[in-house]
Amino acid sequence: MTRIRKIYNKIITQKLQGYALAFAVFIFAIVIILSSTLVLSAYYNNYFFNRIVLSVQMTDNASSAINLLLVHPDMVDYSSAKTISLYGEYADSVKVEKEQWGVFDLVVVTAFHKNLQVKRSAIIGNYKYDSTHVALFVPDQGKPISVTGDVRIKGNCLLPESGFKQAHIEGKNFTGSKIDKGNIQKSSHTLPDLNENIANLSVDFFINKYINNSNKIIAFEELRQDSLISSFQDSVTILYSPSSIELNDLFLQGKIIVLSEQKIQIGNNTQLNDIICVAPYILVENQFTGKLQLFAGDSIHIENNCYFKYPSVAGITIPRADNKSTRINIDEKTVLNGMAFIYQKAVTLDKQPSLRLGKESIIKGQVYCNGHTEVKGNIYGALYTARFMLSTPSAIYENTLMDTNIDMFKLSRNYVGADLIQEQTQGSIVKWVY
Repeated sequence: MTRIRKIYNKIITQKLQGYALAFAVFIFAIVIILSSTLVLSAYYNNYFFNRIVLSVQMTDNASSAINLLLVHPDMVDYSSAKTISLYGEYADSVKVEKEQWGVFDLVVVTAFHKNLQVKRSAIIGNYKYDSTHVALFVPDQGKPISVTGDVRIKGNCLLPESGFKQAHIEGKNFTGSKIDKGNIQKSSHTLPDLNENIANLSVDFFINKYINNSNKIIAFEELRQDSLISSFQDSVTILYSPSSIELNDLFLQGKIIVLSEQKIQIGNNTQLNDIICVAPYILVENQFTGKLQLFAGDSIHIENNCYFKYPSVAGITIPRADNKSTRINIDEKTVLNGMAFIYQKAVTLDKQPSLRLGKESIIKGQVYCNGHTEVKGNIYGALYTARFMLSTPSAIYENTLMDTNIDMFKLSRNYVGADLIQEQTQGSIVKWVY
């Protein structure tokens, strides 16, 4: 029995030793797996952390490049992109592209390092609100400005040497305050010229620049969708027709230009955001709400109760001598947050551009007209005009204001516009875009 027990114990010992070896191998494998997992986890955590940190750094670099361009706008021109190193250090390279988007500049900055890149886009204006800017400029042509009814003007003014004259018109006497919270200086004999980049924004300019060179043109008649969105980081999308265009039941947003060689009619059931519309004649129907830039060759007519969100523009420019009468009519109870301007290079006595603002309508921003301006509503911001005109049921009065409010101090302190007369003010961001 003793011999048998010894043999049994030896067999048991050998089995246990075999199990111990297998168990040790198993434990070793588990340790290897856990160690590899920890190493890989640390590696990927470090990798993704570095990418996140680098991505944040490049986002900051893109924003810094835009801020640098605000201070030095001539650093990049419209013709070509420019790559710069912001600080001469690691991972600080950016590519800056700038193009004209209506009266504003569109800037796209790409910060990059190896295979990682971050883009930021912004629309930039080169006019920043300042309460010391001129609220009213009328050139000195040897005639005073007649005022009647409740006329209130707040802000600095450049006016004819003869200044204001109280008048009795249509049974009304002057009851306003003329100049309040501002000073008056004598104006020059001519209105400052419109900024050349803006003065060139004619219908022909858009046709030559986009229709003849763009590869992303969609014939408006062939548009088969009721919504279209175009990123400002892509090339521009052109909706074009040689005939009239009616915008009804459409949603258009982004880097889109609607261009007609005859007429554009904008219905109040259409949603337009950040786009540009170009045509010889533009009609905006009653109760339209949107945010866009309008550029016409002959006339713009905005009907009653429309609301244009900031930043919107209504502009007409005739950069060459042309024997035509141009006009912008803004009917009653309409609000335009942005700019309205009309510029005709060659102005004659019988062919003068005119800008008319109807009763209870408001422009919050900048207004420029090198012809007649009729203000029956209010302007919260700055007005530059060659002369005034007032039409009543019984007569037309030259260089006359009635029942109007021109107030620089009611313009938002955050307002950013375009440098219409090249005042050389520092720019700022109008809005970040997608």
